[in-house]
Amino acid sequence: EQSRRGAKIKRPVVFEHDGKRIMATPFSGLKIDYKISFPHPHIGCQEFSYESSPGRFASKIARARTFGF
Repeated sequence: EQSRRGAKIKRPVVFEHDGKRIMATPFSGLKIDYKISFPHPHIGCQEFSYESSPGRFASKIARARTFGF
């Protein structure tokens, strides 16, 4: 098995562009908090929180897909 390289977040990092924002903060593991506000009745405002653990990727993330109209 090939080894994987990762990045360690040592301080908060924020990127903003055209009213969109992403932020990474130090954490011991992988945790994702996501919020979308989209002007379409099928999307609207939604939130999602995920903290990695064995098996969770397969059950919560792997089948996710993008959307388009």
